[in-house]
Amino acid sequence: MPAGLIGTSIGQVFISKASGLYREGKLASIVNSISNKLIIYGLCISIPACFVLSPIIPLVFGVKWGETSKLLPLMIPLFIGQLSVSSISPAFSQSMNNKNGLIAQISLTTLRLLPLIIILKNITLSFFETVLTYSLFSFMGYLIFGIILRLTLSNKKINNL
Repeated sequence: MPAGLIGTSIGQVFISKASGLYREGKLASIVNSISNKLIIYGLCISIPACFVLSPIIPLVFGVKWGETSKLLPLMIPLFIGQLSVSSISPAFSQSMNNKNGLIAQISLTTLRLLPLIIILKNITLSFFETVLTYSLFSFMGYLIFGIILRLTLSNKKINNL
């Protein structure tokens, strides 16, 4: 699922208009609107794609790759999170809030990796369980990132987390 490709395309359009929207005081509402639409689009793309692509993978790549089709549904949370946040993340720099952007990036990275490291150190998970764990914690990281962005743009103070 090409979340990066879609997010980058939308992000480029967003960057070109963000500074003007910030000057007009419309950046927060546009970010909220875009983010909500991207979540809906992501669900509309990823869920049907799982049903269509999963049965096709073994036919195209062979029976040995059949297990790969199990990964698609596990990756939906990661796809939705990445799609809904990556394209609007430049709003931190456009609103001159790079410090909060750094806090959001650190939060995202920490939530993506630290729980996975702790879980894998203490529990033995299968490959698919590990992928699902990473995907879910990545989604939570993107959720926190989005909350920090929305709070930043709504002019509420965010102290060091």
